Formats: sequence, C-alpha cells, structure tokens
Amino acid sequence: MFASVRLTSVQAIYSHLAKTYDRDLRDDMKYTAHVEVPRLIIDELGTRRANILDLGCGTGLSSLLFFEQGYHVTGIDGTGAMVRRARKLPYKRVIQQDLESPWRVKDCSFDAAVMLGVLEYIIYPGGLMRQVNDKLVPGGVFGLTVPDKSKLYADVKLKSYYPKEIVPVFVKSGFDVVTSKKTLGFEDAGRKVLYWNYLLRKRIHA
Repeated sequence: MFASVRLTSVQAIYSHLAKTYDRDLRDDMKYTAHVEVPRLIIDELGTRRANILDLGCGTGLSSLLFFEQGYHVTGIDGTGAMVRRARKLPYKRVIQQDLESPWRVKDCSFDAAVMLGVLEYIIYPGGLMRQVNDKLVPGGVFGLTVPDKSKLYADVKLKSYYPKEIVPVFVKSGFDVVTSKKTLGFEDAGRKVLYWNYLLRKRIHA
C-alpha cells in the first residue's frame, strides 16, 4: 500500500482499498494505532458521554473503541467509498470533505479529536492544527499519529517529521504535549514504518 504504489491520487487509492482496508491494516500490516491512540483519549476522558471528532475517519476503524464507550462521534473523510462504509457504524454524523478546507462543525463543540494516518498527506499542518484547536473545548485533547522522518515517505511525496519539526507546530497552534511515544506504525513488504503517537491538550487561556 505504501512504498509499492505511486500516490498520484489519495482519493483513488483509498476508494480502491475501502473494502479490504481494515483487514489489510490489522492483519497484514500489524497496525495498532487504532487501539493505542484512542485508548490514550479514553484514559483522559473517562466514562462521561464525550463528543469526539474523528478526522480522516476512513471506514471507522479509528472510532471503534469510542463507540464501545458510548461516546458521540462525528467523522470527517474525503473519500466517498470510505464514508459510505463509515456511515454503517454508529457515528452521530459522517461528513465527506477535504480536511484542509473549513470543517462543517461548530467551534468549541468537541471534548477530543483523533487523527490517525493522516498527517503525512496534509500540506499545511499548522492550518489543520489551528482548526482542531478551534473545534475543541478548552482543555480538550487531541490524539494523533505523526510519521517518523523517513525516506520511504519522501520517495512517495508524503510528509514525515522529526519531533523537533512538528512539536513547535503543536505549540504555536495552542497545544501542550501530554504524552508522546515512538512505536511501530505498520509493516510494508517487510519494512517497518514508525509513528509517533501523540496526545495533546488545548491550552486554557486565563
């Protein structure tokens, strides 16, 4: 999926993958972010009925733990085939739109946001981070994956980051880093692709 194809159209690639996406990620590629990052958010929020914004929700894999908790989840994704599958799950709402355009949800209306396997495609991460900040309540949390700096990403014209590159973007956008952990993102043709799993908190201004 990653290094074996030339990503000329994200939407076309993910439309093709929609039917087998979950199985391929979990079983063949040893993907675990859909469990690890939502768990960080759940540990922060506890059992109260929280509102979650799932950015790049795909087929809904990233929100399965939230549904189990009884959280209210709104998903946004740009790929029609993914959105159609996600709408079969108990999302409160699934919106089809580009993540780098203004999101059709209210400011200060979410307790948390999650974004897995998406930042590598984002052209302007600072703009996206500021939107997340706008949509969260004061003190809200944001769990996301950041691809560790790698030639594999550069070869297919995707982005990856050293912590020293991306953490200042978080801070400038109004977040503090709660936790960060370098972990296996997934395996592709025997090559290990590494992620940083971050939990951020929106700063509460006096």
